[in-house]
Amino acid sequence: MGKEILLGRIETYENDVKKIQKLNLTSDIFISKVLEEPSVLEELLHLLTNQKWKIHQMRGQYCIRQLVTHSVVLDVYAEDEDGRIVHLEIQNRDDDCHPKRIRYCRSCIDTTLLEAGVKYEKLPELIQIFVTRNDFTGIGKTIIYDKKLVDDGVTELYFNLSVKDGKSEALEELQDYMLETIPENESKYFPKLVARVRFLKNETKGVREMCEIFDEERRVGLRTAIYIILEKLGEIPQSIERTIENQKDNVSLKNWVGLAASVTSVEEFGKAIKLL
Repeated sequence: MGKEILLGRIETYENDVKKIQKLNLTSDIFISKVLEEPSVLEELLHLLTNQKWKIHQMRGQYCIRQLVTHSVVLDVYAEDEDGRIVHLEIQNRDDDCHPKRIRYCRSCIDTTLLEAGVKYEKLPELIQIFVTRNDFTGIGKTIIYDKKLVDDGVTELYFNLSVKDGKSEALEELQDYMLETIPENESKYFPKLVARVRFLKNETKGVREMCEIFDEERRVGLRTAIYIILEKLGEIPQSIERTIENQKDNVSLKNWVGLAASVTSVEEFGKAIKLL
């Protein structure tokens, strides 16, 4: 490995470590990683719903792909031992319609839950938890439950981080900790959440896990750049796509971006990457 490449990787790692320290639980990627531990997700759900949960499986940044319509990436998707589905979403911006976004996410989730020929009554219970920085409803409550008059098995829970209505000290301290995930805002009300954050921010193994997430984000960005350039030259064969997806070295992918911009055909690009 060349000295410049090595120094570059060390610098990237050091920058990532600094970035990790600044992360708050309003980051969708960070909270997905934090809640990857079932006991932590159970603790958070208990705080928000006042119900006991036993999580069976959890997926962070879960993508539901649609062939023709808009695909979605869910921040947290989980299932408990009773078959209930949990969808938790972090929303930092107010540049879209929150209720319609959650409606669309729900429709995408439902398409994955019912096999052909199965009756609608078999759809599992679904709770959608929407965490927002602002009280976009204007109702002035910390938590809003929306259970429909006609029960369709769906409950919506809106938890905003700006309004403190004085009904729960635990929730108010959770609001502070999510907005500023720093030691000064740690609380006795959610010890498992605090321990998980400490692990990912301060312990070597946890920091490495977070750095790998940042690395993968960079790889996704580089692969996307390659695809955008090559698609202008023609259809990309699956063999070339597989090679691009299997490449885990960021330096190589960065070089491939430049290569894609210099070739005159997709075939030329495919031949060139085999020689590198």
